[in-house]
Parts: sequence; C-alpha cells; structure tokens
Amino acid sequence: MSAAEADRDTRRVGTAGTALAIGVLLVLFAAGNYLLPLNQAQIHWWANAFWTLGSLLTGLKCLATARRGAGRMRRAWQFFALACLSWFAGMLVWDYQELLLGRYTPFPYWSDIGFLGFGVFMAIGLLFYNAVSSRMPVGLLELSQLGIFVSSILIIHLAVFAEPIGRLSDQPAVLAAGLAYPVIYMALFVYALAVLWARMEGRVRRNMGYVIAAIATHATVNTLYAYSLLDAAYAAGHVLDIFWLLGFGLLYLAADDFGKSGGEEIPPLSLRRSVARQDRMVPVLALALTFLALLLSYPELDAMNFQPLLIVVLILLVFVALREWASNALVLRHIQEVETSEANLRRFFAISPAMVSITRAVDGTFYDVNEAFCAACGYTREEVIGKSVAELGLWPDVDLRDRIVNEVMAKDRVEGLDVRMRTRAGEDRELLVSIARISLNDDAYLLSTAVDVTDRRRAEAEMSKLSSALEQTADMVMITDRSGVVEYVNPAFEQITGYTRDAILGSTPRLLKSGRQGESFYQALWGQILAGEVFRDVLVNKRHDGSLFYEQKSIAPLRDDDGCITHFISTGRDISERMQVEERLRFLAHHDSLTELPNRTLLLERLGRSLAAARAAGRLLCVLFLDLDRFKFVNDTLGHEAGDTLLRQLGGRLMKVLRAQDSIARFGGDEFVIVAENIDSVGEARQLVERLLAVFKQPFMIEGNSLSVAASVGIGLFPYDGEDAGTLLRHADAAMYRAKERGGNTYEFYAEEIGAHAEKRLLLENELRRALDRDEFVLHYQPQVDTSTGLPCGFEALIRWQHPERGLVPPGDFIPILEETGMIAEVGDWVLQTALRQLADWHRRGWDELTMAVNLSSRQFERSGLPETLGRMLDEHGLAPRVLELEITEGTLMQDVASTTFTLQQLSRSGFGIALDDFGTGYSSLSYLSKFPFTTLKIDRAFVRDIPGDPDHTAITRAIVAMGQGLRLRLVAEGVETEEQRAFLNGLGCSLMQGYLYSRPLPAAAATAWLADPV
Repeated sequence: MSAAEADRDTRRVGTAGTALAIGVLLVLFAAGNYLLPLNQAQIHWWANAFWTLGSLLTGLKCLATARRGAGRMRRAWQFFALACLSWFAGMLVWDYQELLLGRYTPFPYWSDIGFLGFGVFMAIGLLFYNAVSSRMPVGLLELSQLGIFVSSILIIHLAVFAEPIGRLSDQPAVLAAGLAYPVIYMALFVYALAVLWARMEGRVRRNMGYVIAAIATHATVNTLYAYSLLDAAYAAGHVLDIFWLLGFGLLYLAADDFGKSGGEEIPPLSLRRSVARQDRMVPVLALALTFLALLLSYPELDAMNFQPLLIVVLILLVFVALREWASNALVLRHIQEVETSEANLRRFFAISPAMVSITRAVDGTFYDVNEAFCAACGYTREEVIGKSVAELGLWPDVDLRDRIVNEVMAKDRVEGLDVRMRTRAGEDRELLVSIARISLNDDAYLLSTAVDVTDRRRAEAEMSKLSSALEQTADMVMITDRSGVVEYVNPAFEQITGYTRDAILGSTPRLLKSGRQGESFYQALWGQILAGEVFRDVLVNKRHDGSLFYEQKSIAPLRDDDGCITHFISTGRDISERMQVEERLRFLAHHDSLTELPNRTLLLERLGRSLAAARAAGRLLCVLFLDLDRFKFVNDTLGHEAGDTLLRQLGGRLMKVLRAQDSIARFGGDEFVIVAENIDSVGEARQLVERLLAVFKQPFMIEGNSLSVAASVGIGLFPYDGEDAGTLLRHADAAMYRAKERGGNTYEFYAEEIGAHAEKRLLLENELRRALDRDEFVLHYQPQVDTSTGLPCGFEALIRWQHPERGLVPPGDFIPILEETGMIAEVGDWVLQTALRQLADWHRRGWDELTMAVNLSSRQFERSGLPETLGRMLDEHGLAPRVLELEITEGTLMQDVASTTFTLQQLSRSGFGIALDDFGTGYSSLSYLSKFPFTTLKIDRAFVRDIPGDPDHTAITRAIVAMGQGLRLRLVAEGVETEEQRAFLNGLGCSLMQGYLYSRPLPAAAATAWLADPV
C-alpha cells in the first residue's frame, strides 16, 4: 500500500468516527425530544440546548477549517462559520425569551434575523466555494444566476400562496418574514444544487456532497418551518426539530472532512467549463416555471397582490438580462482565448528549437514541419510537405518506423524513443523523439517532437572515456567548484586518503589539512588558482585514520565558455616514500650516523646563526673543540666496535650536561665541537668546560669492561678569537692541540695564538695576489672513466698553487682566501681559459669526445652575462658548449634561488652541461633537483669512501643513485679507490667514476700520456 493510499484510508476512518459521534448525538436528541415523558417547558430546554450548542460547535469547527484552508476556500469556510454563528446569535435571543423570561417568542422577532442570516452567509460562502474564475463576467454570471433563483421562488410563492398571503396583508412583518424563509433557503438550495453539482468530481466529491446535504436539510426544514408559522402550527417537540440539528451535523462533517484533506485549494473551473455548464436552459426553465405558476394561480390573483408580483417579475427579467449579457461576454472571451491559444501554438510550432513534424499515420505523409526540422534534415518546407518519410529516406530503418507507429496508435503517446534520421547529405543523426496521436479532419496523424542528441551522445562518449581514465589512474583526482566544495573524487583518492566518495562529496579539502602548513600557505594557494594560474607544490595532508602523507599536488582552474573560473581540478601523487627517503637523506647528511649527533654541516649552519645573534646582541659566544685522549689506543686494543660504543656513550653524556641553547656535533673520528651561546663571561665559559670534562670522571662500561678515558678541549671566544665560523673553529682546534701538548685531560683558550695566526694569514694573502702574475697556479686533470667501456670520457680540472718556497699548496689552504678577498673571479677565469685550451688540444689529437668539468665559484656564478662570457671562451678555442660541464656546489645554489634559477636556465638553453657537486653534504633538498636544469649529479667522496662497508653511507649512496636515475641525470662517483667500490657502484647502475683507482689528478703532460695508454 502506498503512503497516499494509507493516508486516504486514515482520513476515511477519521470521518467515519465523526459521523458516528454525530449520529449518537442525534439519537440522544430524538430520545429526549420525542420519547422521554417531558413537559413542554422541559422539551424547550432540551431542544434549545442542542440547537444552541450545535450551531456554536459547528461555527467553531468551520473557523478551524478556514485556518487550514487557503485562498477562496478559506473565505468560503469563514462565511460558513459566520452563518453558523449568526444562527447561534438568533438562538441566544430565542433562549433568553423562552427559557429565562418564560415567554413565547413572537414571529417575527430579533432571533429571526440570525436564522435568516444563516442562509445569506451560506450563499456568500457558496460564491467562494464555487471557485470559478474571479474575472468580472463570471462573478456577474453567478450573482445574476442567484438573483434568478431568488426572484423565481419569490414569484412562485406569491402566486401559489396568494390566499394565505392575502389573509396576512395587514401583518406585513409576519408576511415578509414568512416569505423570507422559503425564498432564501429554497434559492440557496437550488443554487447549491446547480452550482455544486458541476463540482461533484474527483477528490472533492464527498466533501461537496456533505455541504449540499447540509444546505438541503436546512432549506427543507426552514421552508416547512415558515409554512407551519403561516398556519400557526409549530410548537416545540415538532417533528422538524431534529432536522435543524441534522443540518448542523452534516456541515460539521463537511468541515471535518475538508480539514483532514489538508485544506487544499480546489482548482478553479476553466472559463470554457464555466460557460458550458451555465447553458441557456437555466433562464428558460426559470421563466417557464415562474409563468406556469402564474398561469395556474391566475384565478386567485387580485389587484391587491398583483402589483408586488409584477415588481418581482420585472426584477426577474433584469436578472435574466444580466445573466445573458454575462454569458455572451464569457463566450466572446472564450473565443478570444481560443484564438490567442491557437496563435501562440502556431508561433511555438514555428520557432520551437525542437524538431516538430505532423505526419499522416497511415502512410507517413508530412502535413507540416517547423524550421528546426528543415534545418536538421536539410530539406526546405516546400520539399517536405506532401512527401512521405519513405520518399525522403529520413528513416533508414523502415520496419522500426512501422513498429513505432503501431505502438503510438495503441497507446496514443510514446516518449523517449531513440531514432536514427538520415539527412539530405546522407549523414545519420541520433534523435530523441516523442510521438503523440492527434486527429485532424477525422484522420489519424502523428505529432512528433525530436531533439538532435548526436553531438551530446558523442560528448558523452568522450566524457565516458575521460571518466574511465580518471577512475583507473593511480593518481588522486579531485574536482571542486569555485568555492572549494568537492564534486568528484576518483577511486585512487579514496584508496590513498581513506575517505569514501560519499564522505568527501559536498565537503571541502579542509578535511585533509594536517596543520603542518600554515594559513599563509593556503592563502597563497587560493590567491594563485583564483588568479587563473596553475599551482604546484608538495602538501602534507592527513588521511582518514589520522596518519600523514606527502602529496605532490597540481591544481588547475577550469573555465566556462565566457572564460570565468567555475571549477578546479587537482591531481596528486602520494610521494610519502620518496619524502621519507629524502628525510632520511637529509638527516644522514646533517647528522653523524654513529652517535646521531649533528655533523659538521649542520653545526656550521647553527654556528652561523648563533654568530649573527651574538653580534646583534653584543654578547660572547664560545666554541669548544673536544678530542679524546689516546682514542687510537682504545681502537687498537679493544677494537673498532668498542671505540664506536665509547663514542655513542660519550655523545649521550655530553648532551645531558649542555644547556638547551647549546649545540653539539661530531666532527669525525673522536672530535666533538660544542657551540655555547649567551656566555656572559670567560668564567662562565670555563665552568661549562669543567662540566664537560667532569663527565669523564665516571668510567665507561664497554662490553662489560670499565674504561676510563680523558679529553682535551680547545676554546675559541667570539669576538676575541675570531668573528666568523671558520676562524673560531681553527682557533679552537689549535687551542685543543696545545692542550694535548700539555698532557691532555685539560683545556686551553686560544687568545695567545691570535697574533701569529693573523700574521700568517696576511702573508699568505699578499703572496696570492702575486701568484697569478707569476704563473704560480697550475691545473691538474683527473680522468673520468666510463666503466661500461673502460675508456675515459672526460676530465675534471683542479687548481693547484705551485709556491716557490712552500711547494704545492693544497686548495683548502688558499681557495677560502681567494673567495674572501674576491680574487676567485679572476683566478676562475684563468682556470676556464686554461682548461678549454687543453681540451681543444686533446680534441685536435683525436680525443674529440672528451668533456671538461670545471668548478664555478659563487662569485663567478653571480656575475651578469655568464653564458655570453663562456660562449666567447668556447668560440676562441673552437669548442661546442656540450663539452664544457660546469660544476656548482649546493651552497652556491642556495644564495639566491630566483637568480640562480634564471642563470641555470640560460646556461641550459645554451647547451652547457651542469653538474651538482658534493650532493648530500650541504642542504640536500629534492625540490631543487627537479627545479634546476641539472645534467649531472656527482656523488661526493665522503659517501663513496666508506662503501660498501658503512650501512648509512651505503643507504645514502643508493638513495642518491635512485634519485639521479629517476630524474634522468648522469651520475659521476668521486673518490673511487677500490675494486669493491667500483663493483658496488656498477651494481647500482652508476658507471661514470673518477678517483685514485684510475688516476690521481695529473699535470697536463702526464694526463696526455695517460690518454695514450690509460691504465
């Protein structure tokens, strides 16, 4: 059973219960009024109580129903309520007269105004209840119709009851009231029957039946009451008494039923139906009955009652004339509306964007088509009219048309048909067709409306392919509207995030926010995509289970035909594993794998920041260089594992005695460096050192053995012992060696050595300024070998200083001074010219596939016009840009990322090779590996030195090789010295190597000889 049927059954049960209650009250009334042995006074009390309460309760029920109604129905039930309350007012006067005063109520009396008001208010309510069109001719038609009924009934009463009326001619009030009851109530009954009968259809039939029954009951009983009063034959306990109560009961039942139906507005009758049901027989029948009554009563009429009768007849004729005028006006309006409707239909037929055609059912001959049909099929209207579908060849499948025609003829209408139409050009178009059977000139025709869905179907097919691709891709895909509300996610999104599609649709991507990236990040994101730009970055997001993942995200705006952004599509890939590798790589690159303390690189970064803070605050800073005494003896006697255990335990002890703002790092071997900030005095620095040395008083437990060790500490103070990190570290290191010279297990401040150091540095700086002019710089060349062929593929140019007194000076001793003084740019140009000259010589000798790798300093890299300068140098020696590989360190890259990116892109477009040197020892970020146009990635000797034995360096090397291969970069391993290292690197897929296994850096002549006979 449907919900509507269940609701209907519930209303029926409720109405039946109300009817049963009314029936019980009627039986109770009849028992007291007719069966119980009551005297006349008691009957008066009994009957009056029921009539008074019955009219009041019915009036209140009608008011409640009116509040639930709407429009005209609300007004109708409001007037029905006024009718009942009017009767109730009359009953109050009646009760006062008869029950309280004990007097007989004369006729007519004030109570009769209330009783007659019932009929008047009911008539007004019927005008609203009729619910026809509210336009003026229709309303006038209803009023004139009611006037005809009233006039006709009054004439009939004046004619038929001429004799009793004549007897009462000297009592005009009695006569008027006596005629008012039958005239008003019988007119009300006839009008209700004529008007409401047309409404007796559909869902309102039962409710209107109750209203008609109530009116009929009141009309009958009040008419008989009036007749009995004219004959003075009415008294309490009369058989008519129960029918007044029945009339109110029926009206109460009608109100209850209407309220249970929801109080819905009854749709008004159409103009056509209003005119049709008010046919010309209504005035004819009224006039015929009226004049028949006059004819039959003519012998009893006399001059005294003929005059008022004539006046009423004239009034009747006026109402008839008004009715005819209103009826004709409605007919004319109906004709105009039909003509307007037909004109609108023809206009719609012509301009409809849908294809509309009318064909004869029997043979498919076209009766009419619109412009859209002609445009779609390629024929003119004149070419189509009179031709059949078969003649024009519009239906490739004739049998299908016959089946569709048979179905339409059987069902009258068929919708949503997929039909293929062949145009004049021979193109098949897909149509969505609805066909209805119509009748024209008694022949069966088919009215067809069709929409060309060919392009839409093709677009849907393309969208289906795209949707399938989105559903199957391994990347996350999400589509949101302009405000960020999610409208689509693919299965990969569900799998990676843990959110189901139903859970995420309608929400926003905020569900994925982890809190790791601040509001400024997301504000910049929105600003970028709302400006129409594509956003690309890595997001740290949160899965449904709370776990974090890294997403390589791309968000692009989608625009409509007007170019306005309507949606955003984002694609993402889970790069958590790659980021974890990078995190581990970053940790290992900045931390000591044995003790997990920061390493040299990280400490130098922290020291730089600490120096800046100390300089700004004007405070002391202390650098401590700690070295274990006789650590080599521990390794030699107890083994390296014992030494490693000692270093780990020592790192833990040192961490415990340091302050929160202090930094510690293992510099390698048994060396540790501590940076202490916010030192107020030399005495405070001394206290810190003594706390550090105190940790050595407690023996270390190594493999079950108690081991006592000591340490020497050197101290450098900022700003007394140096103002930069390198100087402070060198001075602290020197102070540490002096502590060892004094026997160890103590500490020394550097201050005594500062004069000698400054003098030595100044002398070296002056000698460097003359070295270039004296040709003291030389280049050595270290071969790079392709192990897959065993042949050399290039050289790296390495600068050396051939000092006339000190001999060959290592680069680490003079290059920092060159950089600090700015001489590095001039020396760097000399290196480039010399290296290119040598490479050109080797090319002329036949080794024309060799490349040359040259380190660029940050000063050289910062100079404007670098690509042009390099191009001129290559042109001087007849070399192509591809043979020159420029090596750049991580520190150079990170000084000015925007400028670096621009310069590297220029160099890349010019064809130069670009190598990232010492990768993993500095900042080590994957982001710039993909951002900058590198061609080569060099694996630093610091990682190669301990492979494959060291697990951490092995892991780092594997990660670097994997990333380089993933980014399609050439990989060159530096510092290869053993066959084990070569085999391990070959196994990883790194075949380009340089190191002592093949050759140490060689002077030019020796390198040429090596090329002739490489070992």
